[in-house]
Amino acid sequence: MILGTTMDSNPVINIVFFMLSLMTIIVAFGVIRSTNIFRAALFLMCSFITIAGLLILLNAEFLAAIQIILNIGAVSVLILFSILLSKNVEKGNPSNQFKYQFLSLVVIIPIILIACISFIHTWIPDTTNSTTTIYPSSIVEMARTMLQRYVLPFEIASILLLSAMIGALSLIRKR
Repeated sequence: MILGTTMDSNPVINIVFFMLSLMTIIVAFGVIRSTNIFRAALFLMCSFITIAGLLILLNAEFLAAIQIILNIGAVSVLILFSILLSKNVEKGNPSNQFKYQFLSLVVIIPIILIACISFIHTWIPDTTNSTTTIYPSSIVEMARTMLQRYVLPFEIASILLLSAMIGALSLIRKR
């Protein structure tokens, strides 16, 4: 992405951005407010899809592909399998009686205000004429970094996810 550019260059991209942002917020509230855990997991998958769309709009196609492959293809499917393999899926879950609604509003309102202020500042035209890129070949740099520097954390995360799945299956297995 080129530094110093604003979003007002193409009105169609702005409309798509606002639609994806609104959809992301709506499905995120669906995840929080859904009393059915299966529907909450489906809302979470929709949230991952809309975030991938936002990444595509930010010219981060590689990160969008990683988002789709890892979060939708692996994590969400793992969550859905765990839900379907657990007991009492047909009965549903009891209603969520969240006790700390005021505290959550105290935390969420400043975050929304900061997001609005930063959004307003993106519409102010940049007077500097900076057109340098962050990384000229970001995909090559990311691949090199992941395969050289962060191999061990990825392997540890994969072993952790595998052990969590084996533990979940052993807990729900009928004896």
